[in-house]
Amino acid sequence: MISETIKNLRKNHGLTQAQVAECLGLERSTYAYYEGGRVPGVEILLRLCGLYKITLEYLVTGEDGIGKAYLRDSNSSMEHIPHLLLNDDEKKLVLLYRLCEDKTATLELVRKLSVQN
Repeated sequence: MISETIKNLRKNHGLTQAQVAECLGLERSTYAYYEGGRVPGVEILLRLCGLYKITLEYLVTGEDGIGKAYLRDSNSSMEHIPHLLLNDDEKKLVLLYRLCEDKTATLELVRKLSVQN
């Protein structure tokens, strides 16, 4: 069940296995094992929840009110919210930001970089 959920989440967000693996700090082959049926450890499960902004309950059981919005149908993604349309690079940036432990410092760095350009 977890393998199907993480595969659907990845596809619905338009990501490759390599991109998700990079966000999680894993090798692509390790992540592929998880989509193939191997159950990730708790740390990876929690990182996946953070990445996709879903509950652990949803990730494990496939059921809860929050996560269902992410798997509404095979084509669901952020595109159903017109003012949040993101290109591929912007999606990657948002996913990486979600994994940052110090979001304040990350935002400050992005602000400094954007002013320099």
